[in-house]
Amino acid sequence: MKRLPAKYYALILATTLALLASLTQWMGGLKHWNNVLYDQQIVLFSGEANSDIAIITIDDWSLESLGRWPWSRNIHAEFIDSLTEADVLAVGLDILFLEPSSEEPEADLRFAEAIQRNGKIVLPSIVDISKTLSRIQVRLPIQELAEAAVYLGHTSISPDNSGVVRGVNLTANVSPTTQMSSFVKAVWKVGWVSEKENIGRFGKTGEALSKEQLEKTLSNYVRIPFSGKVGLYQSISYVDVLRSEKLRKSLYGKYVLVGFNAVGLGSRFVTPVSEYGSLMSGIELNAHALSMLLKNEPIVEIKAPWDVLLTGFLVFIPIALYGVLSVRYTFLVSIVFIPLSVLISLFLLQTYHLWFGPAAAIIAIFIGYLLWGSRYSEFLSQLLFKEKAKAKATLLAIGDAVITTDAQGKVEFMNPAAEKMSGYSSIRAKGQAFNHIFLIKGIEECEASLSVMDENPIFESATSQTQIQCLTNKSGQKYAIQLAVNPIFDDAGIVSGIVYAISDLTEVFNISQRMAHLATHDSLTELPNRVLLQDRLKQAINQAKRSKKHLAILFIDLDGFKKINDGLGHSAGDLLLVQVAKRLQTSIRQVDTAARWGGDEFIIMLENLDHEEYVVEIAEKILYIMSLPLNVFGQDVFITPSIGISLFPKDGKTAEGLLARADAAMYSVKESGRNAFNFYSKELNKTAKDRLEMEKDLRQALLNNDFEIYYQPQVDLKTHQIVGAEALIRWRHREKGLILPEQFISLAEDVDLIIPIGEWVLREVCQQLKAWRDQGMAEIHIAVNLSPRQFLQKNLLTKITSLVNEYEIKPNSLGIEVTESLMLKNISQVIATLKELKLLGISIALDDFGTGFSSLNYLKQLPIDTLKIDQTFIRNLFTNQDDINIVQAVIVLGHKMGMKIVAEGIETHEQLLFLKEQNCDIGQGYYFDKPLEADKLISFTLEN
Repeated sequence: MKRLPAKYYALILATTLALLASLTQWMGGLKHWNNVLYDQQIVLFSGEANSDIAIITIDDWSLESLGRWPWSRNIHAEFIDSLTEADVLAVGLDILFLEPSSEEPEADLRFAEAIQRNGKIVLPSIVDISKTLSRIQVRLPIQELAEAAVYLGHTSISPDNSGVVRGVNLTANVSPTTQMSSFVKAVWKVGWVSEKENIGRFGKTGEALSKEQLEKTLSNYVRIPFSGKVGLYQSISYVDVLRSEKLRKSLYGKYVLVGFNAVGLGSRFVTPVSEYGSLMSGIELNAHALSMLLKNEPIVEIKAPWDVLLTGFLVFIPIALYGVLSVRYTFLVSIVFIPLSVLISLFLLQTYHLWFGPAAAIIAIFIGYLLWGSRYSEFLSQLLFKEKAKAKATLLAIGDAVITTDAQGKVEFMNPAAEKMSGYSSIRAKGQAFNHIFLIKGIEECEASLSVMDENPIFESATSQTQIQCLTNKSGQKYAIQLAVNPIFDDAGIVSGIVYAISDLTEVFNISQRMAHLATHDSLTELPNRVLLQDRLKQAINQAKRSKKHLAILFIDLDGFKKINDGLGHSAGDLLLVQVAKRLQTSIRQVDTAARWGGDEFIIMLENLDHEEYVVEIAEKILYIMSLPLNVFGQDVFITPSIGISLFPKDGKTAEGLLARADAAMYSVKESGRNAFNFYSKELNKTAKDRLEMEKDLRQALLNNDFEIYYQPQVDLKTHQIVGAEALIRWRHREKGLILPEQFISLAEDVDLIIPIGEWVLREVCQQLKAWRDQGMAEIHIAVNLSPRQFLQKNLLTKITSLVNEYEIKPNSLGIEVTESLMLKNISQVIATLKELKLLGISIALDDFGTGFSSLNYLKQLPIDTLKIDQTFIRNLFTNQDDINIVQAVIVLGHKMGMKIVAEGIETHEQLLFLKEQNCDIGQGYYFDKPLEADKLISFTLEN
C-alpha cells in the first residue's frame, strides 16, 4: 500500500488533533490540569501586601484578653467607635451576627448605633444553595444590625473539585430580580458608592428557582491574583486596636477587614499560593480579593470562541509543519510550541489578566509528535546508521584527542589527534592502560618534573573536568590540556567503558600566561609594575603586622637620566634602564622585590627585616653598584641614584603612605646634591608641598610676566672695557621677593616650563637691545643661555630669525650659550643647528666647559666662537694644582682652535692677575660687578 505523502499526512493529523483539542477545551475536559498550570503561574504575581488594606483579627491573644467567644456586643460597639475615630475608609466586619443577644438586648442596640454612626460598615450574610429543594436560603444579620450596615455582602467561597480556592463570585443572584454583592466587593464599593444598596428581604427558604436560575445563583466569577504566600498580610490583634490610640491612628484612610484567626474560629482554605500544610484564613483571602478590586486586576477566563480558536491554532501549526520540515527539526518544533503554549497563557495572564488553559494544546502537540515519530521510525534507524558512519569520520578528523577504553582502563581506540599528542600509534597503544599512555597532572607540573599517576583510574566518579591540566607524552613534550572524562553505561547501568576527550590549550595557555605577566610586569625591564608592587606591598604590610618585623621602601630616581635619554636617544635610555634593573635585582635578597615605578623611577621593597640597619647596607650597596660605568652602545655612561627610604610602621602603616614618604625622602636627596640616600622625616612633607606650590606659582608667573632679566658684565682683561654681558633670568615673586634661577630652573625643566621661559628670555633680550639702540647706546653683545630642550626644538632657528627681524637688531649683537650636556644629544642635529645660527651671524659659546661629557672629537666639529671656563675651576685656583692645570690647558686649547676664552666667577684681584698672565681674553664675576638691571648696565658701561 502506497504511503500518503508526508505533507498530506501532516495536514490530516494536524486538523484532526486541532479539532479534538478544541472540543476538549470547549467541554472543559482538562480543567484539573489547567488549574495545575494556573497555580504554577499565579505565583509569578507575588509582590508586596497592599498598604491600603489592614487586617484586624480575633486571635488567641484577643480571646485571652477579652474572654471566651462570643463577646458582649458592647465590646464590638466600642471597637466600631474606635474605628470611627480613626476615620478609616471602609470596614468589612467578617463576623456573623445571626441571633440577637439574649442576655444583653440593649448591647445589640448600642452595637447598631455604633455601626450607624460609622456609616462605612459592611456585614456578611450567608447564601445557602439547596440543589435538592431548588431553593436559596439567605441568612442575614439581626434586623437592627442589617439596617445599620451600609452594605451586606455574601461570604460564599466555593473551592473547586480539587479543594482549592482560586477565585470568588462577585455577585449572588438571590432571587430572579435581586442581586447581592460579595463581601469584598461590598467593602470595595464603600469607597465610591454613597447610596445604600437595596438588598431586599428574604425568608428562611426564599423563592423556588428553576434549574438554570439555580446554576447562575453565584455569578461573575473571577480568579484572584494572589500577591504572595500565606502570611503576606500582617494582622493586627483586635484587642490591641481597642487599647492603642497610636495603632488606631495608623489605620487612617485604610480599608479595614476584621475576621477570625484564633485556633478553632473562622474558616481556612487551600489556595494556589499555599505551601505544604499551610492554609489561608478567610480574612486574608478577602484581603487578596479586595486588593484585586482596588488595583482593578481581576483574572477572568478567556471566552469562547477565542480559547477554542487559540487551542486549535497552537496544535495545528506545529503538526502541519512536520510535513515540510526535515525529521530532525520536528522535535525542535514540538519543544518550541509546547512552552510557547505556556508562554502565551502566561502572557495573557500577566498582561491582560485573562486565563487561557494550555493543557489541551500541550497534550495534543505531544501526541502529534509521537504519532508522527512512529511513522518515521524506520527512517530514523537508517539515519542512525548514517550518523554513526559520520561520527566515526568526525572522530578521525577532529582536532581534539579522543580515546575510548574498556571498564579496566585499557585503550581500545585513539583518533589521529590522540596518536600525535601521546606519541603512540593506535595499534601500539591498544590494550595498554590509559594512565601509562597519557601522564596527566596539575597545570603547575608543566613547570616541574612530572610524577607517575596512579595506575588505577577511578571510573565510578569520572566526570567532565574543566580545569587546565598538564600532559606529558613519551617524548617528554608537555601540553596544557582540558580533559573531559565520561563513562559509558550498559543496559544494566554498569560502566562498560570510558571516553576521554583532550583539548590542546597549550597556545591559549601560553598567551594567557603572557598576558597575565604583562598585566603585572614592566614590558621593558620585566620587573613587577605598579599593580603587582602595590599588591605585594599590602601583603607584606599584613605579614609585618603579624610577625612584628620591619618593612622598608626604597624609592630610587636616576639622576640626570633625561640628559642620557635626550642625548643618546630613547633606545639608549631603554638599554640603560634594563641594565639598571638587573643591577637592582642583584643587590637584594630573593624575598625582596625590585619594581619599576615608571620612567626612571624604581622601587625596592625589603621584607622581614630584623633590624633597620640592614636597609643602610642595601642602600650603600646600590650606590656602589650604580657608581660603576654602564655600557650603552659601546660608550661608557655614568649615572647616579637618589634614594628615599621609608620604614614600616615608623613612617606609615599603609602602602600609599609608605610610598609617598619614600618619594618625599628621595626629593630631599635631589635637593641636597643627589647620589645619596635619606630616610623620611616629617620635614620632607613640607619640602614636597613647597615644590608643588612653587610649580603652581611658576606657571602663574609666566601668565603674569613676573620674570626679570639681569645682565652680568663681561670685561676684556687687556683693555678693561666692557665687551658684553650674559643675560640672567630672575623671578620677582609677589610674596617671596627675588628668586634666583638655581631655585627654579631645575623645576621648570622637570615640569616642561623651560621652553616658554626660554622663549620669554630671548624676546626680552631682543626687545632690550632695540631699546638701547633707540637710546643711542653703542652696540653691546648679549649672550643668552639655551637649555638642551630649547635648543633641540625644530623651529628654534625660525624663532630667532623672526625675533632678529622683528626688533631690527644686528645678529652679531646676540650670542647663544649652550652647555656640554648638549653633546649627548643628536650630535648631527646639534652641529647643523649651530652652523645655521653661525651663518645668521649669531656667536656661539660653550658654557661650563670641562664639567660635562664632551670630547675633543665633538669640539673640533662644532662652530664654537667662545669657550667659557666654569667658575668651579676659578674658585679653587690657588688651592688646587689640578684646577690651575685645567685652566691653563683650556686657554691654550681654545686659542689653538681659534676661540676666545671667558673665565666665569672672578672674585679676587689675584684670580684676575693669574688669568691675565695666562692670556685669558674675557672675564666675568663679582670682582667686576654683580648681575645688573638694564639701566644700571648702561651706567656700568659708561663708567668703564
